Amino acid sequence: MVSLKQPCADRWLSLHRAVEAMKHNWAAVAMEINEEAVGGNTQAQGLLGQIQTYSFIALTHALADLLPVMTKLNLVFQKDNVNLSSIRPIVQASDAAFRHLRDVPGPEEETFHAGYKDGTYKDVKLTNSSDHFIEAFKEARERYVQHLIDALLDRFPEDCMYVLHCLDALLNPSRYPQTHIALQEYAEPVIRRIICHFTSLESADTAPLIDTVSLRCDALAVMTVLRGYGGLHFSTACEVLIRDFNEMYPEWTKLAKIACVIAVSSVPAERGFSLQNRIKTKQRSRLAENKVARLMRIANCGETLGSFDFKSPAAQFSTAKKHKK
Repeated sequence: MVSLKQPCADRWLSLHRAVEAMKHNWAAVAMEINEEAVGGNTQAQGLLGQIQTYSFIALTHALADLLPVMTKLNLVFQKDNVNLSSIRPIVQASDAAFRHLRDVPGPEEETFHAGYKDGTYKDVKLTNSSDHFIEAFKEARERYVQHLIDALLDRFPEDCMYVLHCLDALLNPSRYPQTHIALQEYAEPVIRRIICHFTSLESADTAPLIDTVSLRCDALAVMTVLRGYGGLHFSTACEVLIRDFNEMYPEWTKLAKIACVIAVSSVPAERGFSLQNRIKTKQRSRLAENKVARLMRIANCGETLGSFDFKSPAAQFSTAKKHKK
């Protein structure tokens, strides 16, 4: 028996697991709530009216097909160092999977259709199960999946995906070809696309973000240097450029800095939310925003209790000028 919990009671209970739990235990839950409802429990009567409908159990199975696709997409971003080259393929794969599920029911939904007969599923009589409600659910389901597709493409537009691909191609030495001529042929179209992207962002009132002439002229030298380090990957190559070649190759350093601050990993945000929850507890719920920010900064960047020098601040405090209360 899968343990059922209210999702809001457990911050880390994912929607996918909640849906899976309800899908596996729906019949038992419906029967148990029905017993409570027969006994006069008004809350149980309300719940039963919601979970015993055709649309509820059909949507549960539809979500069981859709959520694994989104979970796989989320896993790409739940890493400290996201591989930029993997973003575009997984987004395209997710788009294709959603389009297929929009047009054709998935395996979980097919299982539901196979078990549904004469308004009954798993020996439980469903309500709102007439042909009218079934057709209404199909239309709502199709609109819902289309909304997921639209939201995915709005969040990851194709032109931005290609820019990420180009940044990975330029700043990831593990992808460079070995010969000098092949490296030049490899770099030219990618640099052309990067230059096109940054020049499209320029305006008459602002200075160019990237000196495209210098970027193109230094390309072969920079890529040869990075390749010479041996075994560098995207993040380490960016660190090398920023740390060691800031003055020598300033435009490529700018490119590395831009690549490093692209918000593709969800890990820092998730860690930040967890840290905030540990600091701003129910007992400290009235902490001001600036105090919470300072405490979070101390927790992230400060010394640990084991290595902190308590004597120095204590001595400084004791010698500080005393103020009147």
